[in-house]
Amino acid sequence: MGINFDLTDLQAFRAVVELGSFRKAAEAISISQPALSRRIDKLEEALGVRLFERTTRSVTLTTIGRVFAPSAEQLLDDLDVALLGIRDVSSSRLGRVTIACVPSVAYYFLPNVIANYHRRFPRIRVKLLDSSANEVLGSVISGEADFSVSFMGSQEPDIEFKMLLQERFVAACRLE
Repeated sequence: MGINFDLTDLQAFRAVVELGSFRKAAEAISISQPALSRRIDKLEEALGVRLFERTTRSVTLTTIGRVFAPSAEQLLDDLDVALLGIRDVSSSRLGRVTIACVPSVAYYFLPNVIANYHRRFPRIRVKLLDSSANEVLGSVISGEADFSVSFMGSQEPDIEFKMLLQERFVAACRLE
C-alpha cells in the first residue's frame, strides 16, 4: 500500500495541532489557509481517516487524530535530529522542553522568557501547556511536562518546588 503524503503535510498537521486553528497554523508556517487545508486534506486522504473535526468556529482532533498526533510529532522530531546530525551540528543543543503553567503565567511572564530562551537555544523547541493549577501539577507528575509554573498548592513528595516570586494582593474599596 503506497502512502501518498509528504513532510510538509505532516508539518501542517503538527502546526494545526499545536495552534488549534487553521488560520494560526497557516500564518505560522507561512502559507495561505487554503493551501494548509489542502495539505491536511491530502494527509487525511492518504491515511484514509479524518484527523480533525472542523466547524466554522473551532477545530478539534478526532479520536484517530489524537492517537496519530504523538506519532507524527515523534517522527518529525526524529527527522530533525537525523538532519542535524547529518549537518554535523550534533554538538549544538537540540530538543524540546514542555512547560505547564496557569494561563496568567502564559500571558504575562513566559512570552519574554521564551523569546530570550529561543535566542540562546534556537534548536530547542518550547511547548507550552496552559491549564488550571491542579492540571499543571498533574502534567509534571505524569511526565507530560518537564516543569511547571503555577501557584503554590498541594505538595507532592516526588516533586521539587521552588518559589519564583511572591505576589502582593490588595483589597480595593470605595471611600464612604
